[in-house]
Amino acid sequence: MIARLILVQLGPGRRDDYAKVSIQLKPLLSGAPGFAGAFGLIDDEKGEYGVFQLWNSQEEADAANVTYGPLARAAWAQLPGAGTPQIREFEIPDRSK
Repeated sequence: MIARLILVQLGPGRRDDYAKVSIQLKPLLSGAPGFAGAFGLIDDEKGEYGVFQLWNSQEEADAANVTYGPLARAAWAQLPGAGTPQIREFEIPDRSK
């Protein structure tokens, strides 16, 4: 399993802007093969917002990123003052072994 952490700087008090983009992007992910869920992340005081995505495999995460990535970057770029999204990935070890 893969965890993908995406963070973007918008500036303090931009919760409503974050929500608009999240609502716009959510349907794009929900039907993607291998998508296992996501959680929104908000630090309204510091102005940092993001999403924590779970994927069944690296291959499925990468395949979804081909379509989803450019759409997500374009959505964030429409917000005045938005920074470039920072993306990190982590392997989630199989604890059953």
